[in-house]
Amino acid sequence: MSPTDFRRLAVLAGTVALAAWGCTEKIAPPTGPAPTRFVTPDSIQSVFTNTCIVCHDGPTPPAGLNLSADSSYAHLIGVVSFNCSADLGTPINRVQPGVADSSCLYIAITVGLQSLGGETMPLGGPPLSQPTIDRIRNWITNGAPATEVPL
Repeated sequence: MSPTDFRRLAVLAGTVALAAWGCTEKIAPPTGPAPTRFVTPDSIQSVFTNTCIVCHDGPTPPAGLNLSADSSYAHLIGVVSFNCSADLGTPINRVQPGVADSSCLYIAITVGLQSLGGETMPLGGPPLSQPTIDRIRNWITNGAPATEVPL
């Protein structure tokens, strides 16, 4: 082995030793709350799951409204409904927390929309029961709170 090769080997060995020594320190896990996401509460999501996702599911649901458990909250809260906005002549959110009467979801299940031929949701199915409508109205009126779940 030449002196140059010996020096290269010594430098390499020193680098490996320093790297190994540096790896013996334990790194503390991150502090703070675990990352979460917001989802629709089970009491409301069960309505969507049992009634709505027959149509409102998948990559291209009607009106772009996916009501599956992983997507419903993000697709509802503070999102402008183009169908309702066109029918009513003013921008209106799918769900406007605190104001059920100004929420497209509530209007669609109680009054119906011109774009739906005046029918209420669920389109082509039996209307939601009054207790179910009241549950959705109360959820919206109370601010449409989310449930936080870990990522």
